[in-house]
Amino acid sequence: EKTVKREIPIVDLNLVDSATLVELPQIGSYTAGRIVSYREKLGGFISLEQLREVKGIDSARYEAIFPYLRLENAEIHLLDINRSDFKTLVNHPYLNYNQVKAIVNHREKKGMVKNWAQLQTVVGEKEPINPLIERYLKY
Repeated sequence: EKTVKREIPIVDLNLVDSATLVELPQIGSYTAGRIVSYREKLGGFISLEQLREVKGIDSARYEAIFPYLRLENAEIHLLDINRSDFKTLVNHPYLNYNQVKAIVNHREKKGMVKNWAQLQTVVGEKEPINPLIERYLKY
């Protein structure tokens, strides 16, 4: 009997579904689901490195799948910092509860957040904001 060696697909991290992700080395259906879920919460990956933020993706697993990953469709779904509700904002992986509370309070009391510099001031030094989120925001 000959074992047929399966071709491992090259996938676009922003387009691939969980069924295709399981064809990658060391990725089971549970981890594949986590990757897709994280991508949806983020609004899309802007860097392959962000995959390391997914629970269950350690260095060994990342190194095993990295050769099969591409990021050609970097179409990001932007988060409207001034019009999104609390739940939408707090669901973003780069915003925590206290930051969202500060943003919503600012909007209610002082109006819209105008830009990145103002957003950093609104959340304050006690709650430093992940700089990657700047690429996901619209004002």
